[in-house]
Amino acid sequence: MMQDKLCSTCGISLTCGSEADTCWCMDYIPLEAIAEGKDCMCEACLKNTLEKTETASCKQQGQEDYYIENGFYVFTENYHLKRGSCCKNGCRHCPYGFKK
Repeated sequence: MMQDKLCSTCGISLTCGSEADTCWCMDYIPLEAIAEGKDCMCEACLKNTLEKTETASCKQQGQEDYYIENGFYVFTENYHLKRGSCCKNGCRHCPYGFKK
C-alpha cells in the first residue's frame, strides 16, 4: 500500500511504498539510524543525508580514500597512490597524469 507523506527534512510531499516493499528508497543503502521524530525523506534529502553520513563516517575512520558527490563515489589521490597503478579511466584525482 502506498502512503502519502511529507519529507521529514524539507516538508515536500512524497509517496512511500515501504509497507508494500516497493518504495523507491529501497534502491539506496539504509541509514544506520533515523533521528528521533523523523520519518521518510524525499529523494533529494535522502541523497544529501547519505552523502553527509558517508563522508563523515569515512573521515572518522581515517579513510580519506573517497568522497561522495551527487551520489557517486569519487576516489582521492590518496586512494590512487595506495592502488599503485593507473586504471586509465581518466579519474578526477589521478596522480599519474592520465587524461582521457
